[in-house]
This record gives sequence, structure tokens and C-alpha cells, in this order.
Amino acid sequence: MSLIDCPECQKEVSSSAFACPHCGYPLGGKLKIDHDAQGRPTGSFVAGSADAMNRIRDDRDFTNLLMAGNKIGAIKRCRELTGLGLKESKELVEQVAQMQGITLRSEGGCFIATACYDSPYAAEVALLQDYRDRVLLNSIPGKVFVKCYYAVSPPLAAIIARSGFLKKWVRACLISPIVRSVSRRM
Repeated sequence: MSLIDCPECQKEVSSSAFACPHCGYPLGGKLKIDHDAQGRPTGSFVAGSADAMNRIRDDRDFTNLLMAGNKIGAIKRCRELTGLGLKESKELVEQVAQMQGITLRSEGGCFIATACYDSPYAAEVALLQDYRDRVLLNSIPGKVFVKCYYAVSPPLAAIIARSGFLKKWVRACLISPIVRSVSRRM
């Protein structure tokens, strides 16, 4: 691995990068797919792989997972689309997220609240996560609710995150009343 100059922005980037992390310019190259001893596909990106990047960036499910900050879900979807191994998929997801300015979380979060407050670190989001961990996950109905929420909320959060109006409306009509109710119980 060595450093090369990006043809678009002239900044130094790794020769193993498939796109410039500074400007997103595809650096060309190929996706190398091999197979392990059990015949499963494994692979690595060789200087660019604009084709693989386009495959994942054009996939609606991948985009929704990425926009919601769902790192694990995005990695799984990347593996399905590209046939890459876990390490390569993780690196690809992190690079795409970095290029798009998206913060990824490893564990499940309060997707809709995070979208409304523009941060997974907002006090309201932390309160809801604490309520989930202390109350909801300690009962069967709570666990069922959390599982359903995680199945449904990432695409909704992605839609909310793109609309200033929806952020304000959902925050005022849904999240704030829930936060007030939860804060009285905690």
C-alpha cells in the first residue's frame, strides 16, 4: 500500500482506497473476489472499485441503513450486495459514511429521535436509550416493542432526517411528549 494523489482534489490518499475520502472521486481499479477453503466469496478492494461503490450507493436498503447510522445493518447489506468478507465490508461502509458525513453507531439506537435531533448524543436520545435499556428490555412486551421498532424505524428515520419540516413536526408531536413522559418515570 502506498500514497497516491487524487486526480480530482490532488490530496494524498491510500492506493487501496476505492474513492477519495476527501472529495469522493472514484479512483478506478477492480474488486478482487477470491474464495475461501469452504468456497465462500471473500474479497478486497483494489484501488477504487467504482463498480462496487455504485452497487451499494444505488441500493435503497443500504442507503436507508447508512442514513439511519445503522452500521451493522449497512455492513450486512454491503456483504449481500458485494460478496465481500466482514472486514472488507466494514471498511467500505465506513469509507462511504465518511464521504457522506454520516455518523455510524455499532449498537442499535433511537433512530427517529436521532434523526429529529440531528445527533445520537442529544440529551433526549440518551434518555430514551436509557429507558430502553432499564425498562423496555426488562420485559417481554418491551423487548417485542424494541424489536418491532428496530425493524420499522430506520427507513422512517432516513425520511425524517432529510426533511426539516418532518424533524420539527415529529419532535414536537411525538418525541417531546414521549421524552416528558419517560423523564417523569425515570
